[in-house]
Amino acid sequence: MMMSYEGQELIDLLDEGAAYGVYVSDEQLKSNADALNKVFKDMEIGAKVMKFVGGPAFSEYRLSVKDIASIEKIEAFGEEIREKMGVRSFRIVRERRFGLRMREVTVEMANSQLTEVKLKDFFTDFRFRLSSMMIPLGAGTHRRYSADLGDNIFVGGDIYTEVNGYIDAVILSLLCTQTPRDLNLILIGSSSKSFEELEGIPHVDGSVVRDVSDLRGVLRDIDRKINDRYELFYGNNTRSFVEYNREARFTRRSERLPRIVCVISDIGDYILDEEDRKKLCRVILRGKNAGVNFLIATTDLLESDIAQDIKDVIDARVAFQVIGEQESRTILDLDLATGLLGEGDLIYSTPTDTEKVQSPRVSAEEYRRVTEYIRQNQSELYAERRPIRHSRELPDSDE
Repeated sequence: MMMSYEGQELIDLLDEGAAYGVYVSDEQLKSNADALNKVFKDMEIGAKVMKFVGGPAFSEYRLSVKDIASIEKIEAFGEEIREKMGVRSFRIVRERRFGLRMREVTVEMANSQLTEVKLKDFFTDFRFRLSSMMIPLGAGTHRRYSADLGDNIFVGGDIYTEVNGYIDAVILSLLCTQTPRDLNLILIGSSSKSFEELEGIPHVDGSVVRDVSDLRGVLRDIDRKINDRYELFYGNNTRSFVEYNREARFTRRSERLPRIVCVISDIGDYILDEEDRKKLCRVILRGKNAGVNFLIATTDLLESDIAQDIKDVIDARVAFQVIGEQESRTILDLDLATGLLGEGDLIYSTPTDTEKVQSPRVSAEEYRRVTEYIRQNQSELYAERRPIRHSRELPDSDE
């Protein structure tokens, strides 16, 4: 019998919740809409704001447009409109036509102040809490976004704190929603400080890998685990990790397998030869069906040959702000990341969808408090057949 959570949960340690709903006040949105209408009038553009929706980094303004010439003017003078409004970004995101005359255009305009999306925001959504291995992506204009770790994810950007801050948020969300029997973390970080707070966490398999020779050994070990799992699937007349665990859950003839998640904080720091790169890509491809997934990050997009190889075998991409088009295309195959605002603004791309959202954030202090609490109380937290109740005081805050 797997352990179930009752009463308070680990997520209650994350006390940095943010307000629900619109991230920008209605008064501010109305003021922006009035200012935008005045700009359109001064520039003799036949458009008027009819509706607006606020978001943490950008807000959307739906325009009723007089004719096609007005749409062309908005496109042609987008940079001038941006300067008049005093914002960092302005662009058309959607266009709809109703018959011959009515036209509707939605423009996206950056907020004057970006709002942080706190990690606990996601835990208030029951779909996120009850789903298996869901991780936070961020919050957009209309809704929150999340992804299933059934997909591998490649994360890139120029700003180290953005990329690694997102990795921290993902790991903490997994620790707060999964038991060590459900999740096995393999951590690879080149810096001596990488994943320092995760030492002694029961979900973590072994020590943090920091040397390229150790990385090769980890890849061999993961490959063996994948082979063992495929043999197990074959012996139980199942074809995949999901199918095997479903069978184990309902028949109780065998133990469910944990999902293995390998996190590499900066793959660009490792100098891998062609054979190493092929090995990594092979493990990534074979592991997905076996419940072995990779979350790989880099801020060294042009210097490392491995970035291109990884991108070719990982469909889900997260791109933070980059300076050049080449860096953006290294992550996304699209020139979209150069227009990001920084401060957690990101593009999430899959073969079927591309969304702009705001990355969730957890402070270093919150990260320390939660991991310290897990280390101190792990025998109680993860005991089988017992509910989890948090009555102990949290470790003292340094702040």
